[in-house]
Amino acid sequence: MKLKDVAFAIPVGHRLRVAISTTYWPMVWPSPRPVRLSICSGTSTLDLPVRKPDPDDQNHREFGSPRASQPVNPTVLRKPNHDWIVTRDLKAEETTITVMKDNGTFILDSTGLEFDHKGIEAYRILDNDPLAASADMRWTVRYRRDDWCVRIENRAVMTSTEDRFLVTANIEAYEGETRVLRRMSRMACSAGSLLLMVFCLIFVPYGHYDQPEKLHYENH
Repeated sequence: MKLKDVAFAIPVGHRLRVAISTTYWPMVWPSPRPVRLSICSGTSTLDLPVRKPDPDDQNHREFGSPRASQPVNPTVLRKPNHDWIVTRDLKAEETTITVMKDNGTFILDSTGLEFDHKGIEAYRILDNDPLAASADMRWTVRYRRDDWCVRIENRAVMTSTEDRFLVTANIEAYEGETRVLRRMSRMACSAGSLLLMVFCLIFVPYGHYDQPEKLHYENH
């Protein structure tokens, strides 16, 4: 099994810790069935690349400080706040991870444009039922300037069966309090088609749209 590259020179005397697990929830979707792995420690090996010393190494230039453009200093109306909450239901044997991603509200003084981004993600799983796993993500993005205000609300829910991923996605766009667009998508695909499925959910027009008398946005 090829491991990730770390681009790090390990000093003499240091040790590497190798951790092996059959799960990495919620970073990786669980296997549809419990997995049992056996490791033969007596015959297993860890092969590391070895770079031989080069006399020219001492002539290499040190990296300087990274270059960056002048940062923008907006006026902050609501400070960002990020939380990671783990809830354990002992009776139901359910674990829920709630991730709060509030990027705050701020104004670009040069343009007077106000930005507001916040989202919440909930990941649930049962101890003895990997197929009960679910991911529920909700985001709201709002832009405002003077009397003009628009916002986008979206939600995506993902579950699975033994051989397929099931995704339901909904996106709504508002000008003021008037909804000007709504798109709903439901898709099922095999694990190997997940990237294609995500692409389709984002870029392929599907569903139904509200058409008020003055429609200021078009779906492309």
